[in-house]
Amino acid sequence: MKVFLKKYFGLVFIVIFVFLYFSYLFFPHLKIFATPDFGQSDIVDLHIPLKFLLAKALAANTLPFWTQSLGDGFPLLASIEIGALNPVNLILFKLFPFVIAFNLIYVTVFIINAIGVYFFTQKLKLSKIVSIITAIIYSFSGYFMAQIPHTDILQTVIYLPWYFWATYKLYDDKNKLIPVILLGLIIALSCISVYPQIVFISLIGSFLFLMFLIKNNLRQHFYSKIILYSISVTLGFLIALPQLLPAIEFLGNSIRSQGLNLDLASYFAYPPQHLFTLLNPFFLGNPTIGTYPLFNQFGGSIFWENTAYIGLIPLIFSVFSIKIIKKSKFISFFLMLTLLSFVLMLGHFSPFKFIYALPFFSLFRVPSRFILLFVFSLIILFAFSLENFKEFLERRFSKNIITIFLAVIFIASFLDIQWYFYNYNSLLSPDKLFQTPPVAKLISPSTARVFDLLDENAWNQVFLKNWGKNINTIPYFNNYLRRNVNVLYGVNQAQVYMGNSLQANANFDSLIYSGMQIDENNQVLLSTASAKLLLMENVGYILSPYKIYSPYVKSYQIKANNNLPDLYLTTLPTSERAYIVHEKLVVTISQIYQTLLDPGFNPWKMVLLENEDGNLTEQNNTNDKVVNKELSDNKLVFETYTGSPGYLIIADTFYPGWKATVNGDETQILNANSFQKAIYIPKGKSTVVVYYYPQSFITGFIVSLLSILTIIVITVFSKKKLLGLKFENNP
Repeated sequence: MKVFLKKYFGLVFIVIFVFLYFSYLFFPHLKIFATPDFGQSDIVDLHIPLKFLLAKALAANTLPFWTQSLGDGFPLLASIEIGALNPVNLILFKLFPFVIAFNLIYVTVFIINAIGVYFFTQKLKLSKIVSIITAIIYSFSGYFMAQIPHTDILQTVIYLPWYFWATYKLYDDKNKLIPVILLGLIIALSCISVYPQIVFISLIGSFLFLMFLIKNNLRQHFYSKIILYSISVTLGFLIALPQLLPAIEFLGNSIRSQGLNLDLASYFAYPPQHLFTLLNPFFLGNPTIGTYPLFNQFGGSIFWENTAYIGLIPLIFSVFSIKIIKKSKFISFFLMLTLLSFVLMLGHFSPFKFIYALPFFSLFRVPSRFILLFVFSLIILFAFSLENFKEFLERRFSKNIITIFLAVIFIASFLDIQWYFYNYNSLLSPDKLFQTPPVAKLISPSTARVFDLLDENAWNQVFLKNWGKNINTIPYFNNYLRRNVNVLYGVNQAQVYMGNSLQANANFDSLIYSGMQIDENNQVLLSTASAKLLLMENVGYILSPYKIYSPYVKSYQIKANNNLPDLYLTTLPTSERAYIVHEKLVVTISQIYQTLLDPGFNPWKMVLLENEDGNLTEQNNTNDKVVNKELSDNKLVFETYTGSPGYLIIADTFYPGWKATVNGDETQILNANSFQKAIYIPKGKSTVVVYYYPQSFITGFIVSLLSILTIIVITVFSKKKLLGLKFENNP
C-alpha cells in the first residue's frame, strides 16, 4: 500500500481534493448550478435541458438523435451541444439520477483536467509536488470557475494538457505506435466532447509545440514526426466520425454553412484593458452584482470568455520565468505561445484581425477563446518558476521547511482564486428548477407548441442588476417555458436555443418577427401574416412579458409578485400537426418567402414546393381526415383519409435523414413551405410512416468501428512481433 501511495500519490491527492471541493453540491442537501447570463442562463436554458433529454433517451436504451420538443423538430445529436457520444456523459446519465449525474460532470471535468496537467508537467521533468500544485491551481483558476455554466466548453478544454502530453510522447518515445494511438484517442475524445472551436485551438497549440520540439533537428524529424502527427489527427477524426459526420451535415444546413463574415468572426474579443483583470478578476466589474459592462457596450467583451485569473502569486512566478529562460528550452516556447495566444485573443482589437477571414478561423465566433492557450502557457511558466524556487530552497533549507514553503504558496494561491470565485456561480435547489411551473399546468395537453416572445427583456430587468440576490426567482421565469427549458415540463417549443441554428427555420422565424412591433402602449401588434405563420408551426400559445394584440388571439395577464414582470399567456386558434392539401405551387425559395407573407396564400389549401415532383392532384378536399397514431421523437405514424390525391403536410422541420413509407412503400419527403415536410398520398385510406434514419451517424459509426478494430489488430500484431524478437534474442 505504501509503495502504491508513493508512486501514485499525486493522482490520489488530485482525485480526493476535487471530490472534497465539490462535495457541497451533494451534502448536506443536493444543489445544482444555475448561473444566469445575458438574456438567459446557459446552464439552465441549454445544458441542463439537453442533458435531461440525453438521460431520457438513455433510459429508453437509445440515443437522442432527434427531438420533437424543440424548434419544430430538431437534430439533437447532430447539433453537438448535447454531447450525446461523450463516454463520460453516457456513463453518468445511464447510471446515476439526473442531478447527481449532472453534478458529477464537474467532478470528472476537474479531475481529468488536473491529471492532464500533472502528467504533462511530469513529462517536462518537474518535481511531483510542483506538478500537483500546478495541476490544481490551473484546474481551479478563474478561467475554469467562470466557465462552470458551460459544460460543453468545460468537457472539451480539459483535453488541452493531454494534447501537449501526447504530442511530447509522440516526439520523445521510441515506440511510435502507442503515442500515435494515444494522441488519436485524445483528439477523438475532444471531438465528441462537442466544442469544435476548442478542438481547433488545441490542435493549433499542440502542432506548434511539435514544431518547437523538432526545430533543432528538422532534417531528421520533420517528415517523420509530421507524418506521425498527421496519422494521429486522421485517426482521431475517424474514431469521432459518428459525431463529426452528423455535425458536418448540420453545419451544411445551418446559418453558418458559408462561414461567418470577418466582423462577426472577430467581434467577441478580448479588450486590451482586460489585462488588469489578471491582477483582480473584477477590476472592470462583477457580473454577479451587475457591475460588469454589457458585451454590446464593451466592444463585444464577455466576462466568462475573458477571465484568465490564475492568482497573484502564480502570475508573479510566471512573469519571473523570463529571468530563468535559459534554465529550460520550454520556457521560451510557452513565453512565445503566451504572446501568440494574446494576439489571437484580441480579435477585432488586433491589427491582425484579418486572420479571422481565413478558413476554419471564419467558422467560429469569440476569438477570446484563445485565452485557453494563454492561461495554459501562464500556468506552465508558473510551474517552471516554482521548480526553480524549490531548487533555490533546497540549497538552503531542510525538506520539511521546503514542504511548508510550497504548501503556503499552494494554499495562498488557491484561496486567492476562491476569494473571488467561490460564490460567483449561483446554486439552486433542484426541486425549484424541476417543479412544473403554474403556466405549464394551464396549457391543455396537446401537440400544439409554445412560442416565447421577448422574455429575455423581462429576464434582463431582474438578473442584470444582481443575479446573486435574485437567483431564487428563476422558477418564476420558467413560467415563460423558455426555449429548451420547456422539455423539463413536457411541453413542445417552436423555437430552440443553440449555438447554431438551421437556416430554413431561422428564415421562417425572421418572417414571423417581421410582422411584430411594440406600440406606444407597450403591447405587441401581431400581423395577420405572422399569426398565419405561427399556426403553420402548430403554435397554440405565446408566452411574453408583453400583451399580444391581434383579432386572432386571446391574451390573459398573469400578475406577478415581488416586483417581477407580469406574464401574458396568449392562445391562438387550434391548428393541426398534420393536414392534407390538394394544390401545389412550384416557386423559387425567394418567391416562397414572398408567397408566405401574401394575404391571399392559404397554407391549408396549397403547398409551396421548390421543385416539381411530377405528382398530380385533384382540387377535392371532401372527407379529408388525418389521425395521429404515433408522434414520438424519431417516428411519426398517421392514418389519412381523402377523397382525392393530395399532400400530407407535417408541421415539422425538413431535414436529411428522414424517410417515409405510404402503405408500406417507400416514398419521397418533399421540402414544403421552405422548411416543413410534405408527402404525396393517394386517394382513400393510407398509413403514412415517417421515421428518422440518421445515415450520417450510421456511416460514421461503421467507419469508427472499423478504425478501432484496425488499431486493435495492429497493436496486437505489433506486440506479438515484439515479443517474438525478444524471445529470439534471449537464449
